[in-house]
Amino acid sequence: FKGKRVIVTGAGRGLGAAFAVVLADAGAEVIMTGRNMENLASLAGSIKLRTGKRPETLHIDLADISQVTLTAKKMRDNGTPLDILINNAAIYLPGKGMDTTSDILEKQFRLNLFAPVLLIREFAAQIPEDGQGKVVNISDAKVFRHQADHFAYRLTKAAINEMTLMFALELAPRITVNAIAPGVMLPLAGRE
Repeated sequence: FKGKRVIVTGAGRGLGAAFAVVLADAGAEVIMTGRNMENLASLAGSIKLRTGKRPETLHIDLADISQVTLTAKKMRDNGTPLDILINNAAIYLPGKGMDTTSDILEKQFRLNLFAPVLLIREFAAQIPEDGQGKVVNISDAKVFRHQADHFAYRLTKAAINEMTLMFALELAPRITVNAIAPGVMLPLAGRE
């Protein structure tokens, strides 16, 4: 990963923070995004102590599609291409199918699915035809598999798997697109 530019969404905590640390340790130039700048700044400071290089941090609310579009366009237009995109950010708002409101569905689909789609499209636009880009989408956390009160979250994660397959077919061999299902994780119920 030495010299590779990697963007990690939702890097302020959890898996995103772990990805940022491991990639920075491996020599990547990490760009961390999230909504909590305090968490991002603290992690960036820790990474600088470990590696001697402070990662870039970007405040972005991925549930706001206009922010996603503007940030992705700015990153593409600044002339420094990315090598790897890790779509990690997600929200989990509990609710059974019959109880899930349209607001919960819309918010989870905007952040968990629409934002990754838009980021992949912008990322792909900056990879040259003879280039090699990588996209990693964080998919289903298996802890939710047989629980009925995770309806909207499970829908978005199932859609991530299908979206990953479609982009993998469309963008190959120039860009490799994969999904990772991290396995059992502690849920952050009601946390955004």
